[in-house]
Amino acid sequence: MRRSTFGVRRPAEHESEQWALAFSGGGIRSATFCLGVLQGLVKSAPPSPEVGGVAGRPENSAKSLLPHFDYLSTVSGGGYCGSFFGSLFASDRLDPTRKLDDRALAQQAYKVFEAEPPGRLRSNVVFDPAAPGKGPLAWLRENGRYMAPTGSGDMVYAMALAIRNWFAMHYVLGTVMLTAFTMLALIRALLIEYLPDSLSPPSYQWHEVALLQTAQCNYCATSIWWSPIWWLLLPLLALWLIPAGIAFWLTQPPEGGKVSVPAQWRSFAPESSFFIGLILCAIGMSGLSYLSHDWKRVVVALICVGVITIFGSVWHFMTTSTAYGRATISEQRVTLTRGLARGFLWLAAIVLLAAVDTTSQSLYANLSQVTGWLTSTAGTGAIVWIVRHLATTLAEKEREGLLSKIPVNAIITVTGLVLLFLVALFWSMLVMWIQWQGTAPNSELLTRLGSHREVLIVLGATAILALVLTWISSQFPGFLNLSTLQGLYSARLTRAYLGASNGLRFASNNAALRSVAEPAPGDHISHDEYYKNPLMPIHIINVCVNQNSDPAEQLVQRDRKGKPLAILPGGFSLDGKFCNFPRKDERSELDEELTIGEWVGVSGAAFSTGLGRRTTLGYSLLMGLANVRLGRWWRSGITSEAPDSRGKDVRETFKTQAYLFDELFATFYGTRRPLQYLSDGGHFENTSAYELLRQGRNVRLIVLCDCGCDPKYEFDDLANLARLVRIDFGIEVEVDREAATTEHLQDIFGTPEDFLPTHDNESGSKNATKCALLLKVFSSAQGSREIRKPDAYIIVLKPRLIPSVAIDLAQYRSTHPAFPQEPTADQFYDEAQWESYRRLGMEIARRVFGVEDEREAYRKALWKRVLISK
Repeated sequence: MRRSTFGVRRPAEHESEQWALAFSGGGIRSATFCLGVLQGLVKSAPPSPEVGGVAGRPENSAKSLLPHFDYLSTVSGGGYCGSFFGSLFASDRLDPTRKLDDRALAQQAYKVFEAEPPGRLRSNVVFDPAAPGKGPLAWLRENGRYMAPTGSGDMVYAMALAIRNWFAMHYVLGTVMLTAFTMLALIRALLIEYLPDSLSPPSYQWHEVALLQTAQCNYCATSIWWSPIWWLLLPLLALWLIPAGIAFWLTQPPEGGKVSVPAQWRSFAPESSFFIGLILCAIGMSGLSYLSHDWKRVVVALICVGVITIFGSVWHFMTTSTAYGRATISEQRVTLTRGLARGFLWLAAIVLLAAVDTTSQSLYANLSQVTGWLTSTAGTGAIVWIVRHLATTLAEKEREGLLSKIPVNAIITVTGLVLLFLVALFWSMLVMWIQWQGTAPNSELLTRLGSHREVLIVLGATAILALVLTWISSQFPGFLNLSTLQGLYSARLTRAYLGASNGLRFASNNAALRSVAEPAPGDHISHDEYYKNPLMPIHIINVCVNQNSDPAEQLVQRDRKGKPLAILPGGFSLDGKFCNFPRKDERSELDEELTIGEWVGVSGAAFSTGLGRRTTLGYSLLMGLANVRLGRWWRSGITSEAPDSRGKDVRETFKTQAYLFDELFATFYGTRRPLQYLSDGGHFENTSAYELLRQGRNVRLIVLCDCGCDPKYEFDDLANLARLVRIDFGIEVEVDREAATTEHLQDIFGTPEDFLPTHDNESGSKNATKCALLLKVFSSAQGSREIRKPDAYIIVLKPRLIPSVAIDLAQYRSTHPAFPQEPTADQFYDEAQWESYRRLGMEIARRVFGVEDEREAYRKALWKRVLISK
């Protein structure tokens, strides 16, 4: 229906096939290059309906090559341009003064891209139906610095929002830490108050020294004030870690048996270990009564070894229980190893907590509370400032120069842990300040108070207050998204790209609406309104659902750490399963329907706590605590959470904090939890062609703009696409190397090796003119592909400076050697940069699909190869 409305005709055997555009990630570089490609396509002619023929120069945009495309798939930066293109088809959008039918809207949408070159936005520019693209494309040029088009004004606004959200996030985290540290201090004070002095000689007062509550100045002023939490390591080692390790070696199969036999709780190894432990304890207890004082240390050590040995047997007995659901010795060993791993996590947590407590009370006692607080806050502020300025650089896939030679991931992990330590240190010192009434810790204070009871009352009241504040914060889960930078990012994208199609800006000379710094009514467009016009190419917006914790899919998710989410007309597709948007009677901020601008913002959330396959604990901690968070929590309505999930009640009670800590500690459950964490679709697949190759779409031809940052022309995004579709769909994608040597096509199409930045590719060489790849797609890996015809083709347009480009592009390259592969981190394009990428996209598109008379032989060769009969 869509193509027939425009009179689009193809060879008869290809009428039922679909063509698609794919705009890859790459930030504003991709958006601007793809805009140029769209302009090049409206100046290019489609193939002739007669096999082997070519059409002449198109009469208008509706007769050009662009209307032949039935799908538009975008991810990240490609979605900026893609959403602008799609919004042009919405009714009452570009020309609100006239009611146009679907066909007229579509014709107008294609006509927009005829405006060449895009001019400047002036106060006297009003919408002209004869030239509908004049205002919108000029608006896009003015928004090259879309995050801060007005400079300082926008930067101050963004800074104020970032500072507010950062403090708010640390308030929510802080109430949890304040509760935890206050409870620890309260337990210590209770032990001081009620632990009997008869347990030790009164003159030694061992329990007060061990708990370190009196903190006499002659003790703490010259040494470290050690935290009593370190003592917890002893029971952890004696009752968990060492016994769990011993129990593993007690899982011996019966003589001649196999590890696949059922595990028995009664067998020779664990029973022997148990009785040996009892004997050692008995010998040790008797030795305490009869041996001299010099031997008591040896005797105590003997008792400890006995206890550990007994608990090793206990661990073995426990893991043979039916409660663990373990039927074989092999599975029992897995259970014991997992238990040991959880023990090491507790070990790390106790060490971190004890280190924080030791540092905070040592700083408080030795350097005064002011110095301690300055240490924690200054350190935190310095790291946050550095992270905010380097966040985009750290997230780059390709690192050049010094960053490529240092272990960046290891440094990020260490820095993230240091930042967590400093944040916890601040809240721990606050508890110290409350406990000691803002004075240095000393025994005189306790004497003046008469006892610890007043301290107990203060700590108890503080713990209750902190817990109440924590609970109040948990009742507003919308905070999860409000505290991020996603709202600002989506708003700026909406203003820049969907605002370009908002006809209210060009309907009058209203200066406020014409300002690139101000939003206007109508910038936002709903999902239903966006997809309403049936003549619009189906726009697939690709997003990544972060998931790195799922026992049923660990072998896959451990590597990918995410699943593909595709926004479609009428709903969405999660890993290939189509679903309707959940219907909710009462929507919260986590359940609200997202606008197209917000979906595009999520699709471009490149810098956040969740990075799909590149997610790490250190990076999540670093980005989370610095609040560089562009991702979004969303309720899809799909959940596979088990009814008896551990900690479900606690998570439900403290929902805000639970999901926030999931972000910080890189724990994303996907559909195993009611809320899913969404981020840049490029974190799963960055070309956006993955969904187009899914079975059932019947896509025969894909024109793919591969605009990811690729300075070495390694084509890693294409390699990832080929790998994913082979594994998931059984599809093979390979380079059509014959096209790179075929007459007429060899000047345009090459192989990946032809793009390598070597001296052979300098201007004037035989490879310098190549700017595209032709890929063959086979729906099955079975059979000999040498004698099979491809099921589809992918034409890859690669940003590359080719000979005979405009003089301004050549000059820009001479002053910016990285062009056209400048870092994605650069999202502030000046006029020269924006125009260079737009013009390059248009020239490459016209070079591949152009209609110049002298290139008729080339066009015949191209369409004959691509539209070869199956």
